[in-house]
Amino acid sequence: MKRQFLLFTILVTFTGIYLGFLRIIVPYAQESLESTLIFIPLIIFGFVKGSFNFIAGRFSDVLGRKRILMYGWIVAIF
Repeated sequence: MKRQFLLFTILVTFTGIYLGFLRIIVPYAQESLESTLIFIPLIIFGFVKGSFNFIAGRFSDVLGRKRILMYGWIVAIF
């Protein structure tokens, strides 16, 4: 149980750091670029993430949710 809590805490921390960077960087980038240009990468990210959620869901049915989460974070870190 402690190991799962540690893993969950680490994942939440990385997610918070990512969202914090987005909140800081996007307004500054929006000032220097046109407003529409800054949203193009965010829209593409949303579509790609949504697509991979479906793929990861299928894999998690076969391999297990915990294993897929670990593989995903290993790929994201490296």
